[in-house]
Amino acid sequence: MAMPPLWDWKRAATLTFLALPLGLRAERSYRAMPRLPHDARAAALPSLSIIVPARNEARNLPGLLSSLRDLCYP
Repeated sequence: MAMPPLWDWKRAATLTFLALPLGLRAERSYRAMPRLPHDARAAALPSLSIIVPARNEARNLPGLLSSLRDLCYP
């Protein structure tokens, strides 16, 4: 089995050397972001309306309405 050229190894090492610190910095920045309390997130959600266009769907409506009723909007 032939070995890849040396410049491929250099390129991989360089990309790893550059990407690793950038990834660690991005993770640190993400973790430093302030978090909203659970209640604040729920209060920020808008109300929701579902419009169901149905024509000649009498057979399918009971199952559909049951599925819609069982939805759990946060």
